[in-house]
Amino acid sequence: MRFYVAGGSHELQRVRHFFRMAGIRGHELVHDWTVSVRASLVAGTTDADLQHEVAQGIARANMEAILQAQALVMLAPAEGGCDCWAELGGALVASGLGLWGGCVVTVGEGARRSVVARMAPVHVDTDEEALEALDELDRRAAAFFAEAATWKCRGCGCTQTSPCEGGCRWVAPNLCDRCVHSQGGSLIITGAS
Repeated sequence: MRFYVAGGSHELQRVRHFFRMAGIRGHELVHDWTVSVRASLVAGTTDADLQHEVAQGIARANMEAILQAQALVMLAPAEGGCDCWAELGGALVASGLGLWGGCVVTVGEGARRSVVARMAPVHVDTDEEALEALDELDRRAAAFFAEAATWKCRGCGCTQTSPCEGGCRWVAPNLCDRCVHSQGGSLIITGAS
C-alpha cells in the first residue's frame, strides 16, 4: 500500500523508524519529507528561516504526495508538530470532498485530544498497531479491486478497464460517480453525461 506519514519534525527518529518498518512489510512510502527537515538541521535553519517560495514548494510537495498515497498515517506528536496537523486536516478535507480516496489513520494519545483528528476513520494507540492497520487496509483494498474488476456500471456500462471519458470511480458496486447525483436527499441514477 502506498502511504504517507505525517509526524512531528522533532520526532524524526520515530517517523523514520515507521518508514522502515512499513517498508519491511511491503508498503511503499510516497514521499520522504524528512529529507528537507534533516537538511535544515544540518544547515542550522528552521522553517521560519526559509524563503516564502521555498516553504511553499515544500508544503506543495507534501500535499501532492498525500494525494498520491492510499493512506495517510498521522503519528500524532505529544506536542507541537504544526505541519503534521495541517496535513491531517488537508487529507480529511480532500477525503470529505471526494478529491482523495485514501484512508486516514491517526496514532497516539495526541490525536485523541483533537476533535478534528477524531474524524479519521481509524485510530490506534501505538505505531505497531498503525502498521497492522496498514496491513489490513492493504488486504481490503486488494479484495475491493479484485471485486471491482468484475463490475459494470448499470448507468453507462463503463468498467474498471474501460472507464468513462475523463475518468470515473466507483461509488457503489456497478455504479460509477458519473452516473449518480443527489436530488432532494435521494440518489438519482442516470447515464454518464
